[in-house]
Amino acid sequence: MSAPARVPVRSGPIALHAERWGHAGPVVVLGHGFGGSARNFRPQARVLSVHHQVLLFDARGHARSDAPEAPAAYRPECFVADLGAVLDASGAERAIVGGLSMGAGVALRFAIERLATRIGLCRSATELGVGRVLCPTLVEDAMADLVLTAAPRFPDANDVLALYEAAL
Repeated sequence: MSAPARVPVRSGPIALHAERWGHAGPVVVLGHGFGGSARNFRPQARVLSVHHQVLLFDARGHARSDAPEAPAAYRPECFVADLGAVLDASGAERAIVGGLSMGAGVALRFAIERLATRIGLCRSATELGVGRVLCPTLVEDAMADLVLTAAPRFPDANDVLALYEAAL
């Protein structure tokens, strides 16, 4: 597999580092955890990119993306907007979004906001926000409802998840 292609992304005034792996197939966007970077998902991107386009990005304040000084620039809705900017910059009409830890929480919020339009979801170690305590059963029930609602529109989501798990 060749090196990833750089995807220029701006989310408002913030420049985000994003990269595309693969050239054809369904689009998969993966978000890293707190303190991580797009590099964390490169092994998975190498495997998934055989049959998918994989978008990886550094969240604001991480690695090669801009780090705004204002605390308000790190509200959850800002991270959700960044994920939307990455997807928009890619030109994809539909995508499967996922992530690990912080990235999974962002993917979950993004999918809930945009479920009716173009999103499938896979996640790992989901957090719904710093300082929030939620009953795990409620979170799992919400995830089950979300996945069941999205599954008919994304028949390839199980294939993507199987490839992802095989890469771990």
